[in-house]
Amino acid sequence: MSKVHAALIPWRTSSYSIPEECVEFACFDGDAFVRDSKNRSIGIIDFPGREWVILISTARLARAQKSKTSSEPFFPACRG
Repeated sequence: MSKVHAALIPWRTSSYSIPEECVEFACFDGDAFVRDSKNRSIGIIDFPGREWVILISTARLARAQKSKTSSEPFFPACRG
């Protein structure tokens, strides 16, 4: 994470995480960051804001098509 140290930004646990497979995400300066909450030392994936929005929009669409509902909370878009 080149912009800021990972410990300095607020991380949130995905509402879809289960105890065995936990994912955390954070937004900073318009970008999104994702990491494994159980093994943080393996690194962080950095998504530029536009790519994050595309990823989440695609995931929401796929989930809505599968379940025919999109009322459950999901990752928000990052705003910079």
